[in-house]
Amino acid sequence: MKHVILLFALAFLSGPVWCNFFQENGVLVLDPYNFERAVHSFPYLMVEFYAPWCPYCQEFAPKYELAAKRLAEKGSSVVLAKLDATLFADFAAQLRVEEYPTMYFYQQGHPMFYNGELETVPLVQWVQSNSRRESTSQTAEVFDLDLQNFDYAVQTYRILLVEFYAPWCPHCQEFASRYLKAAQEMARINPNVKFAKVDATQETQLAEEHDIQRYPTLKLFRYGVPTIYDGPRDEVSLVNWLVGNV
Repeated sequence: MKHVILLFALAFLSGPVWCNFFQENGVLVLDPYNFERAVHSFPYLMVEFYAPWCPYCQEFAPKYELAAKRLAEKGSSVVLAKLDATLFADFAAQLRVEEYPTMYFYQQGHPMFYNGELETVPLVQWVQSNSRRESTSQTAEVFDLDLQNFDYAVQTYRILLVEFYAPWCPHCQEFASRYLKAAQEMARINPNVKFAKVDATQETQLAEEHDIQRYPTLKLFRYGVPTIYDGPRDEVSLVNWLVGNV
């Protein structure tokens, strides 16, 4: 019965989207030329950046392939992929890949760093938990950024608004619900505008790089070029400003 389920799942995954990618033992093989297409083709995509000579990667390889098989058996929408970070070193460096293996989980194109166990069962449980959380989240319009995924987000989303905040800041606490409402309204008006936030007290390097002097600070990145928003901290003013500037 398990073989029937697996064959059905693989048949489902081998539809038009899946067939556009080469795969090895159920794991997509990515490169800089098909990476963006994969990230935006599959709503939930785990990517392993590996080095063929790395003993940890070699040990993890069959476990990763088994995880792909288990997810297929469950009919999961999560897809596993890999990219040789030594063959495409410059591309991997742009994504801040500094050790092997490095794992990123892309939810609707938004990257999340995976630092869990390199074992089949924990990996399967983690991706299933996070894919369900994303699909049921009420705050999916605003995603969290950190040092690992900030540059990628700025490069990927042509229009990205980022709030640098401090959890203890009363102005940030008051602004949080308004920021979410603005994100929801812009999703209706112009879905190309993405909203994100950075905890500047945790991501101190990012805060220093972007000269964050007060909280909250809002920066709009248009094709990577930042513009500071210094208008009123309410959703109507923010949305009107965005409409006029994008």
